Amino acid sequence: MTTGEKLHKNDFRFVEKLLYDQKTHDTAIAELEAEMAEILENLLPGGTGSYVDMSTAKGQPEFTQPEAWAIKREENLRVRYLRGRIAERKRHKEAILKARESLDDLENQLVWLKYDLGKSARGCWRSMGLQKSRFYEIREEIVIKVARFIGLV
Repeated sequence: MTTGEKLHKNDFRFVEKLLYDQKTHDTAIAELEAEMAEILENLLPGGTGSYVDMSTAKGQPEFTQPEAWAIKREENLRVRYLRGRIAERKRHKEAILKARESLDDLENQLVWLKYDLGKSARGCWRSMGLQKSRFYEIREEIVIKVARFIGLV
């Protein structure tokens, strides 16, 4: 690790947050998708749906009613926001999975203990048989490796 690879404090926190969030990505994505499906369902009008006038009368908008509903669904701000969050969560999940593949056994053990199991730093370095300073050095190396992998360094 060279001095030029020092991460900004906010980037360090961001990468650590990604590591902590790795275990919750699947449920978070499912919740966002369920919320989006509920919103999309509520955007369509109720009723039997047995009759829809597909013709446009003179002076009426150029879109038929089903087209207008589809446009309304696509332009809904909350739906667009949710789609972006879902895509972002999926990107983060994939990036962290690939980054973790590049870590060695000791680093993977630290990530598993600290970020997956949520153990305290003291619990981690005692479980791993490391000194406190060495634990923090390895943790910083891991975060820098992941940051380099995702393009922050």
